[in-house]
Amino acid sequence: MITATGTDDDAQPVSDSDTAGVAITNLPSSILVTKTANPTQVPETGGDVTFTVVVRNTSAVDSVTVQTVTDDKLGDLSGQCAPALPVALAPNQTLTCSVTKFLAGDFDTSHVNVATATGVDDDGVTVRDDDDATVRFGDVASSIRVTKSANVDTVTLQGQNVEFTVLVENTSPVDAVTITEIVDDIYGDILAPDNAAIVSTTCAAGTTLPVGGSYTCAFVANVSG
Repeated sequence: MITATGTDDDAQPVSDSDTAGVAITNLPSSILVTKTANPTQVPETGGDVTFTVVVRNTSAVDSVTVQTVTDDKLGDLSGQCAPALPVALAPNQTLTCSVTKFLAGDFDTSHVNVATATGVDDDGVTVRDDDDATVRFGDVASSIRVTKSANVDTVTLQGQNVEFTVLVENTSPVDAVTITEIVDDIYGDILAPDNAAIVSTTCAAGTTLPVGGSYTCAFVANVSG
């Protein structure tokens, strides 16, 4: 309020007053969560991934007290943050949370997790934000080992039937392997019972070997010198 006083030319006092109001507008408070993963890809056999969550007070004026930082897959991250929670952040100040986890999964899939931070500003208004990070699983090459043996070391000059044993082992670190063919450089397709180059065979396609699994079969062929 402002008041003015004075006297007129008859020496009589005069005065008046008035008020003016200014509304103070509250500026909304906010935080920004940024989450990253390092590395962003691991082999399907698995690897360690470090997730980092940065919470920034993006408010124009108010300080913000960050109370919790949680992750939908990794749980409560509050104990992994610096400064420790709860913590008051002035505008543009940050806190950082970091956690390392071992992740493994199937090739061409991904692991996605979401971090969420919550808190209150100095007016008691709740603030919240979240962000996600993605880690992809890369392919690991599959492999098999084949061992072939014969039941005799020598044959007669006229020739004789020899039984050959074939051992197929899945030496892949991750994937199962299905046998689709077994071909001999001399006797051809030993899965085919009508193969004229062999006498008989127990070998067949379609067997699926788990990691570390093996398959054994045999075929008989006439060997002559």
